[in-house]
Amino acid sequence: MHIYRHTVLLFYFIIEERILQEANVKYRNNIQKAIAITNGFLVKITGLSVYIRDEG
Repeated sequence: MHIYRHTVLLFYFIIEERILQEANVKYRNNIQKAIAITNGFLVKITGLSVYIRDEG
């Protein structure tokens, strides 16, 4: 019974790790898209102030 319980736990952790990896890839891709959109948006908004700061 003891060995059986450890085997079940081992399989559970392997499956859980795989699910987390897949979720992490999807999450990371979404975060990268969000960062790219946010950066583009911030450049449009702060473009003028960036140029002013560069001249100063």
